Amino acid sequence: MIYRVKRFSREKSYSILTDLYHSGAKRTAKKWIGRARVKAAKSFYRKSLEELEKGREAELKVKDKVVNINPESKEKIRAATGQKAKELGVRINTKLPGDVSGPGSWTIKSETLNDYLKQLPDDNRRVRKLKRSVRRGKSENQVILSGNNTDILLGHELGHIENGRKGSIINRAVNNVANSPEVRTGYQDILIKLGYMGNHGKSGVKASVGNVVTNKIIRKEEANATKRGIKILKDSGGLTKEELKEAKEYLDLCGETYGHYGDASKYTTFGNTLNIPSRRGKNIVEQLNR
Repeated sequence: MIYRVKRFSREKSYSILTDLYHSGAKRTAKKWIGRARVKAAKSFYRKSLEELEKGREAELKVKDKVVNINPESKEKIRAATGQKAKELGVRINTKLPGDVSGPGSWTIKSETLNDYLKQLPDDNRRVRKLKRSVRRGKSENQVILSGNNTDILLGHELGHIENGRKGSIINRAVNNVANSPEVRTGYQDILIKLGYMGNHGKSGVKASVGNVVTNKIIRKEEANATKRGIKILKDSGGLTKEELKEAKEYLDLCGETYGHYGDASKYTTFGNTLNIPSRRGKNIVEQLNR
């Protein structure tokens, strides 16, 4: 005689009452709370990927955007920003070191840049030029520029430095925190890994609160730098009303990337905090497809 064994499908779901009957209260509570945590985490991961996509779209717009400035205006802007850079003790470099390419701008302490450049080989002409610049320069800060609209971006970067010296007590504090190497490096590390790794080492209430605060500080500092940068460009007397409006729209668009990427990072941390430990290190996309 052949006996047929009825097998239960793994896809079959049971009610909480059935689980209580078979597994008891403790195991049932653990199972259903775990399910709720995974479900809540997924909702945050979805929001994270949505913001990540919006950030990438904004970044592409920034890359393609060209602010139309006539040659006479450019001459006046460059004279004004050059004078401002001299006053603030800034050296301007128009090439990014290493393999970094595309539009971008950043401000860095000469001492920090020198330590960074030591890690790069001397077989790159741009790296050698920057190393010489840092060695012989007496500038406290270095501004690195690349891509389109470097004249507009320079105003923004000078705005960062000016805000750290001439801003209100609160704005100087924001500038000091936002531009500290630890905050910027950690922020960039999250953005690089976002969407590919699950937790980026971030989970828990402390990490969630810290993420929210950090993002607010960085976004506030970027807005302050844009505000001061626009004033520097306006005071140059080189931009027409329409050109100034276009420059502000461009810098606001650059700021959007910080907003979207910051929110993506925030939602990922929230998701990790809620998720069950065994899933925190898994790929976000893989988890959403399960």
